[in-house]
Parts: sequence; structure tokens; C-alpha cells
Amino acid sequence: MLPDLIRVIDEDSRVRSSAASALGKLGKDSSQVVKTLIKFLINEYGRVGRNAIISLRKLSKGSDEVVKTLIKFLTDNNSNIRSNAASVLGELGKDSDEIVNPLIKLLTDDHSRVRLSAASALRKLGKDSDEIFKTLIKFLTDNNSNVRLSAVSALGELGKDSDGIINPLIKLLSDENNLVRYIATDTLSNLGKKSKQIQPLIEKWLHENQDYENVGHGIDILWEIVTAE
Repeated sequence: MLPDLIRVIDEDSRVRSSAASALGKLGKDSSQVVKTLIKFLINEYGRVGRNAIISLRKLSKGSDEVVKTLIKFLTDNNSNIRSNAASVLGELGKDSDEIVNPLIKLLTDDHSRVRLSAASALRKLGKDSDEIFKTLIKFLTDNNSNVRLSAVSALGELGKDSDGIINPLIKLLSDENNLVRYIATDTLSNLGKKSKQIQPLIEKWLHENQDYENVGHGIDILWEIVTAE
């Protein structure tokens, strides 16, 4: 049964997802199993990759063997592989200089997805530094809406207030992407309950965007701020 599960790496994604899960349940932590699960992790980071992470945890393989392999992938020529490796290291939750330092280097990667994956991984590892925060703020103006969405979500989770975050978030109230607008609204609402400088800026935005069809986002923020006092 085990050899059959290992061979399904080239089959349908639903089959690979089930195989990744089954490999963990079997409790066989052989080198071949671990290598197969790492291939799942690196080549795709959806349901298949998540099941592979769960299986590696069950096999106690957030280990040096897995971590060192993933760190090598952080410098791979393929940007998708670099991005996936960074994401997985964040999910495994193992914090050390050996992991953190190469992830910090990826904050300046040529590909925005890689930079965002590195920033998110560092955040999950508890590395809430100014460097990561500033990098996430830069992502708020990225051309890719998925990157903007991930960045505003990460900043919302951090809940960190600073002069540099407010205006970029306010601009996202007019973003073309519906989800980006809603997450920006929630983030500003939460920050506005702690910061007195947000309310007047939202009032100014409302005044300047009275005819904007999604002006309700600003109204929602003001309501949240006022009712929280």
C-alpha cells in the first residue's frame, strides 16, 4: 500500500491530497515518505500541501531533515518553489536563526508572491519587526489584487498602528477588488478604536468621495469607531 501511495504524485490533485493525508495516518516516517511529502509541499500549496504539512507534523517531521530541505528551496530558481517553501516554513512554526535569516532575505525577492510568503511566514513565527511591517505596507499598492488582499489581511492580524499604514489603508477603500475593500474596512475600524487620528481622516475621505458607490465602507468605519467609545 505504501509504495502505491508514494507513486500517486503524478495523479489527480484530489488523489494526491488523499495520499498526503494517508501517509501521515500510516505513521511510516521513512525517508521515502518524507521526501514524497516534501514534493507535495513544494509543488503545490493548496489542499494537497496542507495535508502534507499535517502528515509531517504527525510523523514529527518538522524536523531538521525537513527544515534543511525547505531552506534549500528558498534559493531555488523557480519563484513558485521559493514562495511555497517560505509558506511551509511558516506553517511548521519552527523558529531559529537558520530559518529566519533566509526568510528575511526573501523580503527583497524580485517576485511579489515570494516576498509576501516570506513576510507572512515571519509573522507566523512571531517576527513582528519593523522591516516586516514596512514590507507588508508596500504590498498594499501591489498590482496583484491577491497580494494586496494578503497584505491587508496580515496587517489586520498584526493590529499594529503607525502613521505609515493609515493612508495606504484608506486608499484601499476605493480598491477595485471587493474583498480588499472589506478587509481594509475591518482593519481601519479596529485601528480606529485605538487611534484618534483615523476618524478625522475617514471623515475627510467621506467628504471627498460622497458620490462614490462604495462610500458605505467609510460610514461603516465611523460607526464602528463611534459606537466603541
